[in-house]
Amino acid sequence: MNRILISNTTAAPRFEAWVERSPGINPAAGEQQYIYTVGRPQASFPSLSVEKEFFQAIPVADVGSSGKEFDISDEVSLKQLNLDENLQANLYGVLSRPENFYIAREMCWHLVNTEGNESYTIIPTSNKRLNDLVTAIKPADNNQPGQYIAIGHFKSGVVNSDCLDGGARVIMLDHLLPVSSAGIVAAVTKLDSSINNGNLQPMVDEILSLNGNEGITEHDRALNYVLYNNYVIYQKAYQHMYDTNSKGPNPSGYQLVNVRSQWVGSSNRKVVRVIFEFAGIDSGATQSWYSTVDVTGEFPFLLTDYARYLQRV
Repeated sequence: MNRILISNTTAAPRFEAWVERSPGINPAAGEQQYIYTVGRPQASFPSLSVEKEFFQAIPVADVGSSGKEFDISDEVSLKQLNLDENLQANLYGVLSRPENFYIAREMCWHLVNTEGNESYTIIPTSNKRLNDLVTAIKPADNNQPGQYIAIGHFKSGVVNSDCLDGGARVIMLDHLLPVSSAGIVAAVTKLDSSINNGNLQPMVDEILSLNGNEGITEHDRALNYVLYNNYVIYQKAYQHMYDTNSKGPNPSGYQLVNVRSQWVGSSNRKVVRVIFEFAGIDSGATQSWYSTVDVTGEFPFLLTDYARYLQRV
């Protein structure tokens, strides 16, 4: 079992959680392996010919200040161009035009995880998914990269080698959903208007840092699903940490100290229990709560939003 410390003492001192990731359950022979992960889509040129076609598709004045940064002639320059931080904005301006959709089909698409590393090469399963990818590289109003939930399954066999870099795995993209911590904060405050946003935002950001996985095992898929689809965990975590009884055994509140996943045995379904463990700041006494997710199919769904967890001995 891997244990990964997630800690940030500058924003929310009540949060210091070990994420216990149980080994993934190996799929049976011939069984589809699904992905439910979080990251940021990016596009890159697979070859000089695609880059040249891209450049010829638009007036020079429409690309950057001069367009010269796209006028390259060797593979080394192409690699450098693909690393340019301004490339995605320029690509969106071109690929979002309907007449240039054929170029978008030739591009390489990748998913960069929340830690900034490329985790998958993406193959869209339809024109709608390709259009979603083009939309995803649009610069945000705050110039911060947007985060998306990518849902799909592994592609077996050989794919276009021009788009594979460093042995990246291939995901057949079936769905792409934009997500943000601000959206979660808005949903939680709508759920409970008494919550103080000043404490809630850093707490949500901290808990969302648990998404640093590839969404490949049933356990990681369950965790990612809970983080972005079960707002009750944030409401209750806020209550544990900040809405405390001054006359109780923990007047200073609780700290989230452990998050782990647990396989729930079932004859025909794959069910994972995601457990949140809190420790009293004053007493050190712990209490645990859980959310249960069915991850049998490609699209997980919630079975239990939040309930008290009692460890059986």
